[in-house]
Amino acid sequence: MHVRIKTVISVVILVVAVFFVLIFSMMLRIGEVNSSTLSVVLEKFVVYAFGDVQSFDTWISAYYKPSEGISLGAQTFLGISNLMGVAIKTQGVYTSLPGTASNVYTAFRGVVSDFGIIGGIAFTSILAFFIGASIKTIRDSVMPRFSIFFVVQGIFFFIFGMFVSPWTYLSYILAVFVFYFYLLIGLRRKILVY
Repeated sequence: MHVRIKTVISVVILVVAVFFVLIFSMMLRIGEVNSSTLSVVLEKFVVYAFGDVQSFDTWISAYYKPSEGISLGAQTFLGISNLMGVAIKTQGVYTSLPGTASNVYTAFRGVVSDFGIIGGIAFTSILAFFIGASIKTIRDSVMPRFSIFFVVQGIFFFIFGMFVSPWTYLSYILAVFVFYFYLLIGLRRKILVY
């Protein structure tokens, strides 16, 4: 793969420009454009980007109690368990903890609550193993419908899981089924765009 230096420089300039526009627009929303407003905006960006990490760290070190028992997926798959009446979903998924900047503690708070720390590592490892096996199936198969579906869901869980479990929201779960039926129709009629 050949990467041109001009392309890299263009991408870097574009990313810097987007961040400049975001920072400037937030400063305009506050109403003043000065150094103190800039420091407030930059602090907000850090909280938006990394507040979940700090909140999860606070939760697991001070509030997680293994003695509360495991719930075998009720928190990780909160949308489904809420619909079935097994668990209750609150606004914002979790309430804020004292000294934290966020009320969302990543999908891994649910995983740890459901399976414990060791079980959570095992659950995550098993999920990653099946994603890898599904990717191999996609490479080797002609029409790997379920493997494509599973890989998309698994990778989305890991990427979006930085914020909250995607399986917390019924709208996402509905979109998953719509995607699966699109995939079935698309593979059958060969209308997928590669």
